[in-house]
Amino acid sequence: MNRVGPSHVSTLGRQGRTHLGILTGKSALRTRRLMRWTTLLLGLMAVGAAHADFDGPAPLAWRWSGSTSVVPSGSPMMDADVIYAAVGNRMYAISRETGGQLWRYPAGAPIQANFRTGAHMSGNMMVAAADNRNVYAVDRVTGAEMWVYQSPFGIQGTPRVVGNSVAVPLEGGRMVVLNGSTGAVDGEAFDLPGGHSGQFAVAGSSLVYVSEAGQLTSFDPGSRRVEWQQRLERFSRTTPPVVLEGTIYVNSGSYAVAIRSSNGRVAWQSNVGEDLVYSPAVNEDYVGVVAADGTIQILNRDNGRPVTGPKLRTQLPPATSPSFVGKMFITNGVNGSVNVIDPVTEQLVFTYRIPMPPVTTDPNAPTGPGAGRGAGGGGGSGAGAGAGAGDDGGQNAGGNNDDDETKVDYVAASGPAIGMGDSLIVMARDGSILNFDKNLGIDLTAPFVEMQWPGSGEVIWARPPLNFLFNIADFGSGLNAASVNVTINGRKYEHVLTPDGRLFVVIGNSAPNPPLANGRQEIVVSASDWLGNEIKKTFVVVADVSLAPPGPNQGGNTGPGAGAGGGRGRGSGG
Repeated sequence: MNRVGPSHVSTLGRQGRTHLGILTGKSALRTRRLMRWTTLLLGLMAVGAAHADFDGPAPLAWRWSGSTSVVPSGSPMMDADVIYAAVGNRMYAISRETGGQLWRYPAGAPIQANFRTGAHMSGNMMVAAADNRNVYAVDRVTGAEMWVYQSPFGIQGTPRVVGNSVAVPLEGGRMVVLNGSTGAVDGEAFDLPGGHSGQFAVAGSSLVYVSEAGQLTSFDPGSRRVEWQQRLERFSRTTPPVVLEGTIYVNSGSYAVAIRSSNGRVAWQSNVGEDLVYSPAVNEDYVGVVAADGTIQILNRDNGRPVTGPKLRTQLPPATSPSFVGKMFITNGVNGSVNVIDPVTEQLVFTYRIPMPPVTTDPNAPTGPGAGRGAGGGGGSGAGAGAGAGDDGGQNAGGNNDDDETKVDYVAASGPAIGMGDSLIVMARDGSILNFDKNLGIDLTAPFVEMQWPGSGEVIWARPPLNFLFNIADFGSGLNAASVNVTINGRKYEHVLTPDGRLFVVIGNSAPNPPLANGRQEIVVSASDWLGNEIKKTFVVVADVSLAPPGPNQGGNTGPGAGAGGGRGRGSGG
């Protein structure tokens, strides 16, 4: 067996078609650039001169919620200002501009099952598999049912539209191919070479997948033939390869690898030096990868060379594969953060944490931009086109309110972010879809800040160790962590802002902050969101050195804890 590169990718014998030779060097670069310019010009002709790309901070224009009892998988799809998704027991078409529902399938009673693996779309057909072993195909323009296929076997993964066929991955490493027009079975179910984990990409008329044995495989479902295979030393069964302009991109251990889809030959491979997870993100210029610890590396798409200097790092591990939206690189954190990074400047330009929305009575109702406190059918968490994330600087927004504390729960994204025009669109694991757009949304509300411990107005023991704990968040356009500042009696105090939105001020013998003087303490916490809306909130406590020290269980857990990092300096996560 011949090995390519540093014992990372090894070449297997190829079978099937005979392919054209591959251009190399300057010829390949000129050809690729010509293809990109042609694609760009065609795209401009299609969408018109008003087209733009998401480029930074934007308010939450609306949040739509679908009724679901299971966690959805993957990302929504988008075409011609319409967003498509399979959530819970229905498929939906949603207006990008308003968040209103254009159609839902079924229009009447929902199916008695759930869509767990997302959907795929090609032409006017949208297909999705439910956990009742049925594959549903609908007309994406009208939402009308085209056909339903009932499989005698369990379905593992998302059916893929390949030409006029639908390839359905089955349990046990098998597959069945359906006629895309009628849903009729095109031959019997067959064993897919090497088995599969249900994760596929489409490259022309071929399916590309990583087999159970670790072989990146190109398979023609029409002829049932393997076209080529490449062995990966390490691989992920949980995410599909990425295909763009005739090249397949995969992660394998610490390597990002580009492979030509026509013949399976390695175009380049780059050792990032970190354990890479999920799929790469690819656009016309860059390949972006993330590691298990949140490290980010941006590579030149032509040759795999790093284009970022010091490695960027998010505060927490990623929850999904990354993506590019326009020129921006997007990562989703396990803490519910959506992080937007400019690969040219290597700066975090926007971050937003997705709050758990309020419970609504009719999650399937048509929805529009959120306003006020937000309600019904994904009208949002109150962070949309209205001013509304609560009163008094938004300090009562988004949680279960009582006199002492606002509790905010967050939810992670279910798949990579997508975009069109000025919109950044994310689907969350609760079945909701969020659209951030500077032209569609308005945010006039500052972040909210609450003092969680001690209570404002309390008399406290003045000697160290002493910790202050605050709750801080913004649901309109996200909290800008770099804007957070704390002063006590006019003196700046260092703070720690954790990834879950808790703000700590630690006063101790080894802490950088000085002890409190006896008497009245005026604590001012200031913060801004990404659109510049600012809050300055004052809390007062009285320090008394004559008080007895607090017991070991008083005050609860008021320390930042292990791994609390963040809030100050350059970071890439919120």
